[in-house]
Amino acid sequence: MNQKKDNVFECSAVTRWIEIEITNYCTMECIVCPRKQLKSFSFLSFDNFRKIVSLLKEWNYEEIMVCWLWDAFLHKEINDFMEYLFKEIPTINLFFMTKWWSIKDFHLEKILSLKERGFNVSLTFSVFSLEEKLYNKLTWWDYYANFMNLLKKANKMNINYSMEFMLSLLNIKELNWFIKLAKSLNKDYWISLVHNWWWIINKKIHNQFFDEEKLKWYFIRRKENDLCEVMKYDYLYINSNWWVYQCSLNELYETWYLWEIWQYSLKEFLEKKNNLDYLKLCNKCFYFNYKTFN
Repeated sequence: MNQKKDNVFECSAVTRWIEIEITNYCTMECIVCPRKQLKSFSFLSFDNFRKIVSLLKEWNYEEIMVCWLWDAFLHKEINDFMEYLFKEIPTINLFFMTKWWSIKDFHLEKILSLKERGFNVSLTFSVFSLEEKLYNKLTWWDYYANFMNLLKKANKMNINYSMEFMLSLLNIKELNWFIKLAKSLNKDYWISLVHNWWWIINKKIHNQFFDEEKLKWYFIRRKENDLCEVMKYDYLYINSNWWVYQCSLNELYETWYLWEIWQYSLKEFLEKKNNLDYLKLCNKCFYFNYKTFN
């Protein structure tokens, strides 16, 4: 299939954004999940969330993404978190990356209420496949029908959301189908790849489903001196134990962290981040060399 790649999706339209992990729990068992690498699991307390928000106000960040790798909607206080965040920083842009299944009606109603009050909150749904059998195979759960029903419900409620297609060797044939669906729904979309960062994914599974060498043709190679978004933006990742990393993937190894959030000023954190040896740290990362696209 010939896929044009003239438009490149950047993960953020602003240069100052932060990612917060309010939990590293997820009850799904996706075939590509690196959770087994984690040594501990936790939920961010409301008290620590308030402390993080106070720092965000001081740092003047414009955009927050919540829980890229895990599922924020498992946190019982998530609606209270959203309410508090917009009370303290009403102009913030809030994005949720979610596998969707733990989203309940009261979550959608809260998001809709915030939207109607003029606050900017949106979801991004990860799509593993548009075919039921393949979807269930990749996620190890029989939730395809539930996922499609959620899309219908989000559309009916006019919830702001976008769609991320998790490209694999098995679903390449669906790529145009997915793009057509996203456009018919008038939704932003992008194509992503579960690469084998430091070979966490079982080699046999990786080679069967997600081999970067076979899939990299669908992505745009970075130009010389074009840094990935993690490097070139004033981006930081705060996990549920309030440790700060320069990238969400580095939490998996508990290395290269920038220290606890209270220990440095924003300027010092960014200086520590800029002084990292990215050539050494990131040379195994697919996105060091390639961009996602939409």
